[in-house]
Amino acid sequence: IGLVISIRSSYEERLLPEDTVRNSNLIKVIHQGFRSFEYEATKQFFLFYGLTLPSIPLLHPEFSNPLFLHLFCKGLQRKGLRRIPDGYEGITAIITFLLDAIDKALSEKWHYPVSLRLTQKIVEEIAAKLLDKAERSLPFDEAFYWLLDLPRLKAVPEPSRGQYIADLIAEGILSKNFTQRWDQDTQQMKGEEIIYFTYERFGDHLMVTHLINNHVDKNSPEYSFKQDTKLQLLISGEKAIHKNEGLVEAMAIQLPEKMGIELHQVLPQFANTGSLAGAFIESLLWRKLTSYTEKSKRYLQRIAETDQEEYWFDRLTQNLLLVTASPQHPFNSDFLHQSLMPLSMVERDSWWSKYIHFKYAREPEESEEVSAVQRLVDWAWSPASKENIEDESARLLGQTLAWFLTSSNRLLRDSTTKALVSLFENRIPILIQTLQTFEKINDPYVYERLWAVAYGCALRTKSTEKIKILSDYTYHTIFNRDEVYPHILLRDYARQVIEYADYLGLAEKNDLQKIRPPYKSKLPKRFPTNKEINEKYKLDYKSADFKKYHWSQNEILSSMITNSGGRMYGDFGRYVFEGNFSGWAKDISVNQLSNLAVQWIFEKYGYDVEKLGEFEAYIGRFKNGRDDVQSERIGKKYQWIAMHELLARVSDNVTHRDRWRDDKEVPYQGPWEPSVRDIDPTILIRKTSVKKGNVTWWNPNQEFDWQMPHANWISLHDDFPEPIQFIQFVNPEDGKEWLSLESHPSWQEPTLAHEDEYHTPKKNLWYQLRAYIVSDKAYSKFIEWGKTQDFFGKWMPEHREQRDLFSRELYWSPPYNSLVDQTQKDECIQHPWRRITVGYHHRNAGIENLEPVMVPIEDYIWSEQYDMSKEESISFYVPNSFLFDKLKLQFTETEGTFANSNGQIVCFDPSVAKAGDSCLLICKAEFLDMLNQQGLRVFWTVLGQKSIYHSAHGGEENFSQTVISGILHFKDDQLQFDRIIYDATEKYLEREKERPKERFSWKEVNPFTFEFDEEE
Repeated sequence: IGLVISIRSSYEERLLPEDTVRNSNLIKVIHQGFRSFEYEATKQFFLFYGLTLPSIPLLHPEFSNPLFLHLFCKGLQRKGLRRIPDGYEGITAIITFLLDAIDKALSEKWHYPVSLRLTQKIVEEIAAKLLDKAERSLPFDEAFYWLLDLPRLKAVPEPSRGQYIADLIAEGILSKNFTQRWDQDTQQMKGEEIIYFTYERFGDHLMVTHLINNHVDKNSPEYSFKQDTKLQLLISGEKAIHKNEGLVEAMAIQLPEKMGIELHQVLPQFANTGSLAGAFIESLLWRKLTSYTEKSKRYLQRIAETDQEEYWFDRLTQNLLLVTASPQHPFNSDFLHQSLMPLSMVERDSWWSKYIHFKYAREPEESEEVSAVQRLVDWAWSPASKENIEDESARLLGQTLAWFLTSSNRLLRDSTTKALVSLFENRIPILIQTLQTFEKINDPYVYERLWAVAYGCALRTKSTEKIKILSDYTYHTIFNRDEVYPHILLRDYARQVIEYADYLGLAEKNDLQKIRPPYKSKLPKRFPTNKEINEKYKLDYKSADFKKYHWSQNEILSSMITNSGGRMYGDFGRYVFEGNFSGWAKDISVNQLSNLAVQWIFEKYGYDVEKLGEFEAYIGRFKNGRDDVQSERIGKKYQWIAMHELLARVSDNVTHRDRWRDDKEVPYQGPWEPSVRDIDPTILIRKTSVKKGNVTWWNPNQEFDWQMPHANWISLHDDFPEPIQFIQFVNPEDGKEWLSLESHPSWQEPTLAHEDEYHTPKKNLWYQLRAYIVSDKAYSKFIEWGKTQDFFGKWMPEHREQRDLFSRELYWSPPYNSLVDQTQKDECIQHPWRRITVGYHHRNAGIENLEPVMVPIEDYIWSEQYDMSKEESISFYVPNSFLFDKLKLQFTETEGTFANSNGQIVCFDPSVAKAGDSCLLICKAEFLDMLNQQGLRVFWTVLGQKSIYHSAHGGEENFSQTVISGILHFKDDQLQFDRIIYDATEKYLEREKERPKERFSWKEVNPFTFEFDEEE
């Protein structure tokens, strides 16, 4: 039993003193509101209050504040609105809506005319009182009696005035709390109850409203700020401005809204200070969009051009990003785009890529503010529906996300790629508009990934009719040119968009020969020598003007050296660069290509150590293991760009050969061979939910006697779980029957609290259950043969692992067909049929007269080390191409889940979305009906083992191992299991080779029925 207590921080010491927490060993957690869950919280609040979800992303950090979200939604609901109305932007409008709504409710309750706007006027009185006292709160008893005496409150009947004050608290405008104050009389801290504005920002704005209404001359606001004593108290100096930060920020919002003048214009002496600049920056999130003028824009530009290391420059960029998706905002994404697009790649990298480099994390630190970059990427990548977001807002957000693709931080760049796919997958016209916007971009890192996004969207979109538009645009933009864009990955993404359109019958007007390699491009005939590279680009560390950050340039040179370069090779040069050119290495020098790449890095792409070197050195301090890949040097970005361009040009101009038989010419087909691909844009999950051993409806609970001595447990035969329960299931949610085509359930004795997990031998049991499809005429022969077989040794055909394909390239694509063709050549048999080949333990297994079998599943595995969008390798089972075709399956929004032409789920791996063991489930009725129509049958091989596992030894303890092997098949529409069990000690196995094993039948009964002879 656990107890969780929620306490306001102000009451903590009174209700739960520190010594109580310490002595009771309690865990203390500070609740961060809805931080990192703003979108989910917004959605729930909007649904609760009956509001339509907003048409632009609500990315404001304030939406992590539950109180703000409550007041925001309550104001709309009380006004009888169901959506955010036009012009509802800005804090002033939100406060007005809320107070009007409360006035309406309380006027009906206390029977006073709503036109009195009593609530508005009462809170203004409170604001004025707080200003007079220069306090943030009032003693409750003092405030209570003061409010009762206000003439305005006489509108409420006498007996109910106290209740009216309580209603202001209940409505969330005011709060009553407990605090400690210094008592001058007793010279001690004294506890008392206080009253204050619940939401501090509302209070600031109500006080500023009072100041503007009563102390600022509309005809001469500048004069008021010079002469009025109330205003002078706020802005008498920078210290005063900083002390009254909330009021100054509110003033920076309301002055432009109400008087058309910026705060820095009435306080020019403070215009260049961080306090006033900061107030203007914060106002960007809260102002009415009509309050901006040319002077506003000039002041923003002035801030942006100052020292970029200043705190408020960071705040400026953060807030610009937060308003990026607002269509009417003058500083939205188009403002950012106009600033970044004209720059050279190195100029852009020298401030923008540096700025965003550390702004994204897989799990942001709780102690740190969530960055705007994090908010944008996480919101766009969230699985929630984005149908309510208007197209223009999506375009603006996508445009800003595209600029994150400049980053050499792979986690940010890869996560942004998935975010863009998620945002645009059902907005193909907006995707095309974004591609058009970046056609002239001088950074291949951006353009390549936008085409990865295009491919991901093409394979995921529900709007298949729009694929033709994307295909035609792709053809004319990329392929219908004298030289195809020289980037090996970009070309492939673009090509596969058109190939998919052709597969759907939507690319009839395109010349498909133009989209397939090789393409037309030029490759230089002269290459720099090692000496030329060193003389021109290597910086002499002995030189007097050599600076520490100059090592960043030399690191590029050393990193690019290949194994054949005659010097100590670099990891990138040897294992990445040289490895990727291995198919062409017989006909061109990889060392010469590396030298050319180095020359391009400096001459063509413009790497400048003076602009990037210090930051590269800074990044180097944070590199550690996986971080070496995740957070790469900006110079590494230039290395990747050079390599990808060279791969494109070499593949066009140099003979490609089989990497294992280098004398054999093999046409280059695509970047899956060699394996150059670095992200799968067709999946949007970060990881699966696979959890071995978790009890689910497809992996039912099992009971074992873990207390039994190891030797006794090993020799016990009757506690092997019935395998049928892992093959056939009923989903309790819908009553539908499912069959598993492959699963690998396992169980291990739990570790007790006093035991050493790594040095205590543990009981272990596992099953391997695999389905095979055979022809109806061969079925009986297979079953009789299988009853006598020992399947130990992995000698039966197993599913293929698809490691170089994208998830949604299965079944239709050139990469898939290429790999299938290679398999058919290797195995000399028509895909998907497989021959049974016997291992040396089973030479007399009697298979020579058996027909081929079909393994009905494949295993999608994406383990690419450079893809940082995944948290771990992603793997799940999928049906093979035969099932996909015959059952007329199609991909769904959920990875690893396939539906029929009616949209009904037919086949899926449940571990993708739900915690449990991985397996491939298929609808029993549809599967068996299809097999019957095709003249086919299915059976399962069962292999299991009991052993004692000792992890410190890395394997089984010195006990016997008990093996179960058998075949599971349908007989009279019921599953039946025939098996053998034996003790698998080494000497016993030797004897087992020479003699047949006893056989008996285990039928599908409940409870189980076993037949043993005395010896067994």
